[in-house]
Amino acid sequence: QRSASLVRTPSVSSIPSPSLGSQGSPATPGSSGSSGASPRGGSTNPFPRKLMEMLRKEDAEVVCWLPCGDAFTVRDPDKFVQDVLPRYFRHTKLTSFQRQ
Repeated sequence: QRSASLVRTPSVSSIPSPSLGSQGSPATPGSSGSSGASPRGGSTNPFPRKLMEMLRKEDAEVVCWLPCGDAFTVRDPDKFVQDVLPRYFRHTKLTSFQRQ
């Protein structure tokens, strides 16, 4: 009997698209979320903001949302690492990006 195993595609993320957010509408840049906390009150995670900006601005032949809109894919990993990652993040390793 063969055991079934799921193969994880390293170029796909499970980050939801802005249209599928849990609050029904995407957050706008500069909004402080539902808690109303001041941005000065604590640290924020810039990764989601940078990721959304990257998906909006970069060539869809390199990185783009999947048709279902609930994940994105890196279509050209070499170009992504060489050209796109350095524009948004300090690291230039695909594995570091995936870990985030």
